[in-house]
Amino acid sequence: MDFCGNQAITDDPRVPLAHSWMTKGCPGCSNNAATEGSRGTQATNWPLKEIVHRGYALAAFYSGDIDSDRPDASTGIYAWLAAGDPSKNNPTNRGTIAAWTWGFQRCVDYLVTEPRVDSNRIAALGHSRNGKTALLAAAFDERIAIAFPHQAGCGGSAPS
Repeated sequence: MDFCGNQAITDDPRVPLAHSWMTKGCPGCSNNAATEGSRGTQATNWPLKEIVHRGYALAAFYSGDIDSDRPDASTGIYAWLAAGDPSKNNPTNRGTIAAWTWGFQRCVDYLVTEPRVDSNRIAALGHSRNGKTALLAAAFDERIAIAFPHQAGCGGSAPS
């Protein structure tokens, strides 16, 4: 799971720009929208060629496509579940990490159908809140063999 859209992890023009709301912290995004300038801006964090060269596959999704990371609106899965009823879509009364976990599980739903993927070796990884999400996804989905919650901090994997 990434915070700035899949186009940010590679400069490959075949990867579509994210259409969901973007935080101001995403390089190359303007007016909370992805632009061509955002392509590859986080590629150094995602060494795709090295990952593939070592025999791994990588599946990524943008967290904002599941639930936007903003306190004033929920535009993803919770908006869909509310079916247009604002009383059922209170952005201060939702579990964003739970929604993102659901996103991980939907990715796994696809991966287990892909014959080139060893469904016994699926891992979830993430940094900070994404790490908490990867940890929660692995805890709730036995199809995820291991979680790599990098710096998941308080409420995540930090030692007490």
